[in-house]
Amino acid sequence: MNPRQLLVAVAALAAALSGAATAAKAHSGHDDASQPPPPGIGAQPGAAGSGEVFEVVLKPARDGGTLVYVADIDSNDPIADATIEVDTGKTALRAEPSGAAGVYRLAWDMPSQPIDLTLTVSAAGRDDLLLVTGAAAAMTPEQPEAADTMALLADWRRWLTGGSATVAALLGATMILGRRAAAGAAIVLFSLIAAGSAFAHAGEDHGDGPAPAAPLTVADGQAVVMPKESQFLLQVRTARAEAREVADTVRLVGRVVPDPAGYARIQPA
Repeated sequence: MNPRQLLVAVAALAAALSGAATAAKAHSGHDDASQPPPPGIGAQPGAAGSGEVFEVVLKPARDGGTLVYVADIDSNDPIADATIEVDTGKTALRAEPSGAAGVYRLAWDMPSQPIDLTLTVSAAGRDDLLLVTGAAAAMTPEQPEAADTMALLADWRRWLTGGSATVAALLGATMILGRRAAAGAAIVLFSLIAAGSAFAHAGEDHGDGPAPAAPLTVADGQAVVMPKESQFLLQVRTARAEAREVADTVRLVGRVVPDPAGYARIQPA
């Protein structure tokens, strides 16, 4: 292979690599750090408050208004057939049942700036007065779409850089064939550097398979929030902790399940 054939091969390889990088970046399953975290981890929109017998969670509804979730403070049981009166400081409102147990709808949009609310909840012969502080629409349904738009703009910048590198590689190959080997080789080298800087960012994996999710680590005392609607759907129940005497050891009847990986799992029946 003579020098001209070698340079032509290098230029063709640069063009192929630049085009492949652009295609890999544009796949639909790409996950970028600029996207918002999945729901259920970290703070949720709205506000919450608790009293002596009930707890409430307020969050913006997607179709307007505010959803009010009411649960027993000890067991987390959804409270049905409750009367809920809300005092915003300017107006007095009453929440209406939404059809789902423990979920009520308030014809009132949460403001962008935090305010304090006073709720009076009555159900099954029990009355409670709750104070909800800092109620605000901290995350509206439009905000995740805005984050997606910013991520798309960032992708377009990288796609443009990769496309320019591809054009530069093709131009370099043309100049090599036109007996301008030195200039063509310089353009090919530039295209390789541009393609690498455009797509080799943040250690991302641009393979066909999805990138493995990072394990969730929680520090001592850090709160992990599960949306109240998920708690109601999964029937999450709680019990108030009480001081009592317990045995040092607990005996359980179980069975040993052999595992092909070489360890045994003790599982209570």
